[in-house]
Amino acid sequence: MSALVNAIVMLGMLVVVPAGLRLTGQQDLNRIRRLWPLFAVPGAVALWLPRGPAATALACCYALGAVLLALHAPRRAARGRDLDPAGIALLTALATPAVAATALVAERSGHELFGFDLGILA
Repeated sequence: MSALVNAIVMLGMLVVVPAGLRLTGQQDLNRIRRLWPLFAVPGAVALWLPRGPAATALACCYALGAVLLALHAPRRAARGRDLDPAGIALLTALATPAVAATALVAERSGHELFGFDLGILA
């Protein structure tokens, strides 16, 4: 993975996600926003390590945080909140880091995912 791609992905993990959570103004997202660095920092470190068990373990930490974030989406939708276009965008934003985390875990462990090779996953 190139240094530029790593830097862009890190920016998303460490800055964009928490900034987006803050911009929502939703009180129920404050806890995951405060905890987010505990998940994002290991994920960011995983980007710079060679593929293998250590990188995979750190990527799994990020995946755990991404799943916790994604779990907010069905709860919000079940309450009938966020069903307008802006709300649907928020629900999508809550879930997409889990997709990225799945790809990161697969790539850092050296496994293709859904037919995508490691270069694409990276």
